[in-house]
Amino acid sequence: MLGMMTVSSAFALELVPMNPESPTMRRDFMTTPQWAQQTRATENALPANMWGYNCNVSSWTGFNSAINDLRVASQFSEEIVNALDGKKIDRLAVIAPALMTSKKLDMTLFITYDLEADPVAEVEFTSSGCPVDNQGYIKSIKYEVVDLPESFTIEAGKPFYVGYSAATVKKGDYAIAFDGVPYEGLGLVYTCKENKYEWMDGTSELGAACVYVGLDEMPNDMVRVVQSTVPTQAPDGGTLDADITFINLGGNDVTSLTTTTVIGEQEPFSFTADKGSKTLYKPGNNGVVPGDVAPHSLGLALIQGAPISSIGMLPISIAAENINGNTNSWTPNNVTGNLLVLKEGTGYQRNVVVEEGTGTWCGWCVRGYVGMEYMAEKYTDGTYIGIAVHAGDEMETESYSPMIQNYFSGFPSAVVNRSILIDPNADELETAYLNSVAMPAYAKIDVKVDAIDGSNLKLTSSSEFALSEPCLLAYVLKEDNVGPYSQSNYYAGGGSGAMGGFENKGQSVRLRFNEVARDIFDAFGLEESLPAEIEPGKEYTHSAEISLENVKDIEKGTLVAMIINQKDGSIVNASQVKLNVTGVDGVKAEASTKVSASKGLISVSGADNAVVYALDGRRVAEIAANSSVAVNAGIYVVRTAGSAVKVVVK
Repeated sequence: MLGMMTVSSAFALELVPMNPESPTMRRDFMTTPQWAQQTRATENALPANMWGYNCNVSSWTGFNSAINDLRVASQFSEEIVNALDGKKIDRLAVIAPALMTSKKLDMTLFITYDLEADPVAEVEFTSSGCPVDNQGYIKSIKYEVVDLPESFTIEAGKPFYVGYSAATVKKGDYAIAFDGVPYEGLGLVYTCKENKYEWMDGTSELGAACVYVGLDEMPNDMVRVVQSTVPTQAPDGGTLDADITFINLGGNDVTSLTTTTVIGEQEPFSFTADKGSKTLYKPGNNGVVPGDVAPHSLGLALIQGAPISSIGMLPISIAAENINGNTNSWTPNNVTGNLLVLKEGTGYQRNVVVEEGTGTWCGWCVRGYVGMEYMAEKYTDGTYIGIAVHAGDEMETESYSPMIQNYFSGFPSAVVNRSILIDPNADELETAYLNSVAMPAYAKIDVKVDAIDGSNLKLTSSSEFALSEPCLLAYVLKEDNVGPYSQSNYYAGGGSGAMGGFENKGQSVRLRFNEVARDIFDAFGLEESLPAEIEPGKEYTHSAEISLENVKDIEKGTLVAMIINQKDGSIVNASQVKLNVTGVDGVKAEASTKVSASKGLISVSGADNAVVYALDGRRVAEIAANSSVAVNAGIYVVRTAGSAVKVVVK
């Protein structure tokens, strides 16, 4: 059974998720490996000789209201038409919509050279949609395949679009099926009457539309690289192992795939993966198994033993250049990244930042709750820094939205140092942490709280670098013991196995949440927080004043300082410090709300309520606006919505 994904949109009409439990969520990508989807149930098989450059469907999306004249299309670029030159298209196909409201949807499949012009080929049909259960889950995938009245010939140098339209789409019907895989080009564009027919590019969020063309002759020896797993760091003088995930776009099996890896300015390294050496894998019932990769299937190719003979932050490129001994006819066919190589004995202690994507609406997210709690309890020396980034619930913070859209590809999921995306279960979190913390960083950062002035925090950070890399600083405010809020729990009843005791709890659990992201300044780094040219060995000091407005209980707050590389977006290093106002010299009260102390009493004059803390951090009393509370003699910290002040009670 397929889980649903949600998506975000900056467009005039808001795209909404299929899962009715998460109507405001930004993104909820499935964590199942893409190739594992090969084994999912289908209502009908995709006929032979159907061709599309999209991967398997990830999910469906729709809109927040009924719309008229919806149009969705994918571009067949110049590179594609040149590779398919002369082939004829005699039919078109699309993955059926998810119809939660309607029983059928009248649709039209079309081909056009110009999105603003009339189609050059089109055919109408009626879809009854993919089978959907009453909880909003797809039970099986259904392909809608229709014959064209006459064939369409692909011509080199003449890009075109393949798409579909629907006259009316009701609210609750999800007519856009997408693969969720990054694509360089117009993988999915859409428009409608309500949007005044302005075409919107949804490729960055959705990947490509799930449309197909029926060819009279399939191309051979063609693969598209869709993902890679490459270490972000390696030791000097060692070797590099990596892998690429690809989709077989040819009509023949991939029996061998030759990659070329280039590290920095080193000589290219060639490696051939095949099933004989168990370096070429195909989808299996439980992940992947060695074997040839069938047409329109996803495959995995390993790269082993690439030598490393350079030092520094090195660009790395891996290209799938030859298929079955022949030149790959798909371009571009490479993936790129960066590899850090430091001399032995250099660098700094690495602190590992784990940003977890989660939400109370997400029933599987208790897996991340258990994993993050496990890590926070076990690794307390400062080398592990957890941040729970909520979306679509009461703990969502708008400032983190850009990071969610750019890094998270699964809820629940976690991104480690903004370099590696993993499932946030305890085992994967711990493995990723141990692998990362063992590798030295090329920079370090320390941070301290200088003063808390009303609802503002003044801080100073100091950083030092072993390499000259373009970097900026970012600061995160997080808070513990937030809530309680109700967390959906799909582990209830034990049918999905044990999960930290949640298998013995109900389908909704009242929880208090830790490490909740309250704000980030800025999601990708504050401008001018570091100079454009970094001098290795020099200490850089940065002072900033940030808002505490979103922190509800300052005594439960933590400040995190991060160094973010501007070339690849990775977190180079980080540190954190508790926001304990009793240890801050510059705590001041604002004039709008006055706090005073007399014998045995603390009084508040103004519109704000207040919370009273003992110096050991205990919450000892609450004070209503314009009221007093009796306390024992001692020193206290009084926190209102706009101030934190120390008082002495005699």
